[in-house]
Amino acid sequence: MIGQTANILLYLGSRHALAPKAEAGKLWVHQLQLTVTDFVLEVHDTHHPLGPSLYYEDQRAPAKKRTEEFWQQRVPKYLGYFEGLLKSNGGFYLTGRRVTYADLSLFPDRWKGCATHFRTA
Repeated sequence: MIGQTANILLYLGSRHALAPKAEAGKLWVHQLQLTVTDFVLEVHDTHHPLGPSLYYEDQRAPAKKRTEEFWQQRVPKYLGYFEGLLKSNGGFYLTGRRVTYADLSLFPDRWKGCATHFRTA
């Protein structure tokens, strides 16, 4: 059994043409997926800055402060990083000419275009 989303995607990505065939490329896409996972975790932490065991209502004031910091500092860092990758790779996919599972995780609206991909893969 494989646990954790990033590892599941690493396993399935090459089996469904959503990752490069070469080992270095697979690991690069996996690294991008782990960065997306870090970003999602930070989004979650804006609502639970004191810990996940407390209700949001019990940490509303710290959450507001954390959210402001997140939008001012962290969002530009993450989005700037991914935007730089897109620009350096032609502007549509993170790693070049093909969609990867990291693209689909970062840009969920691209799942719509994958219906054809999965019917033909």
